[in-house]
Amino acid sequence: MEGNFYEFVCSIGFQVSHFDPCLYLKITSGECVLLLVYVDDVLVTGSSTELIMRTKSGLKARFEMTDSGKCAFVLGIELVDNDNGSVTMCQRRYVEDVLKRFGMTDCKAVTSPTDISS
Repeated sequence: MEGNFYEFVCSIGFQVSHFDPCLYLKITSGECVLLLVYVDDVLVTGSSTELIMRTKSGLKARFEMTDSGKCAFVLGIELVDNDNGSVTMCQRRYVEDVLKRFGMTDCKAVTSPTDISS
């Protein structure tokens, strides 16, 4: 990404998260949009499709970028939309790939000896 991403997104109202310097937040009129940066990729999400599209348009006007559409996987984690609007992060495919790589696809699951109530 050419130019200074940090300076640009801060100039249009985003703030860097205190918890993760790769996460940018913008909250206006009860709506929010989040930018998650990983190397030269940016994951854009928010409380409304319109806000997400406006944000993407602003970024495209400043930076050379492509829109890969709806994100189904990020960093090996599957993102699954739920009916209530939440998102579940699932690593099932990663686990299946690891089992396949080590020839353990026929292994049997066992329960954990850990007390789940603690």
